[in-house]
Amino acid sequence: MISARKAELLLLLTTFIAGWGWIFSKEASQGMPIFYFLGIRFSFAALLIALINMKSFTKVTRKNLKGLTISGTLQGISIIAWMYAVKVSTTLGEGAFIMSLSMLFVPVLARFLFKNKILKVFWISLPIAVVGLFCLTASTSMKITYSQVWFLIAAFLQSLYFCSNAFYAEKIPTIPLTSVQLLFTGVISLLLAFKFEIWPETVTAVTWGWVVASICIATSLRFYIQLTGQRFCSASNAAIIMVMEPVFTFIISGYWYHEELSVHKVIGCILILLALIIYQIKKIEHRKLSRKLNRDIPQVKV
Repeated sequence: MISARKAELLLLLTTFIAGWGWIFSKEASQGMPIFYFLGIRFSFAALLIALINMKSFTKVTRKNLKGLTISGTLQGISIIAWMYAVKVSTTLGEGAFIMSLSMLFVPVLARFLFKNKILKVFWISLPIAVVGLFCLTASTSMKITYSQVWFLIAAFLQSLYFCSNAFYAEKIPTIPLTSVQLLFTGVISLLLAFKFEIWPETVTAVTWGWVVASICIATSLRFYIQLTGQRFCSASNAAIIMVMEPVFTFIISGYWYHEELSVHKVIGCILILLALIIYQIKKIEHRKLSRKLNRDIPQVKV
């Protein structure tokens, strides 16, 4: 048992590790074909996470197979698109903020797929985020770059994954769900690698070091710390803390690659972050109000 404050610090550490995960992936992809890298990374990570609690797999039923297949496939496709964007990008910081827009794509997709109601605050956050995205492209002759297009595609695909995960996650234990989803990503990537890529004659020890760091630190350790933190932290606080991932990615990539970001791009990143925080805070307030109303409504026995 740990305190709520320590749990919040663990979640903050999770976002910090996630920021470094972008660097690990970028560096590994420089010395290894991306499909092979993703296949090795997520296949081994799936095994390590499964070892956390093997007994939980006994709770998975045949009815869960459809959910695992759909969510696992969507995660695999979204991560492949993200990895390609990372590979071709020269500014990971802005890419991280574009990816975070997936949180604002989710309400629209959930409305279309599940008829969920869109909160009013969404229509406040959306234009702020759009202006932020506009600022990110302002210093490139008002044209969106190739990597930005791929980050937007990855963000859209990730929002599809989030929607499917929200629908199936409650019915499947966390460890099996995560492990199988990572395994799907690994298998899909390896199949693409066998079809389209050629294994290099030599892979340097440095590249293998980045691969191991991606498996053990950026995926397995990150998940374990996140799972531990979420157990002892309120969902509302966790949601706000997890928004910090693009911030850490922005800072770390700027330090590691000496990325020079114009004032326009910095403003764009701040606006996107502001849109996400506003949306998350209001969404949390809405959930609390809904729970209070449900408690106050008298239950009629029949």
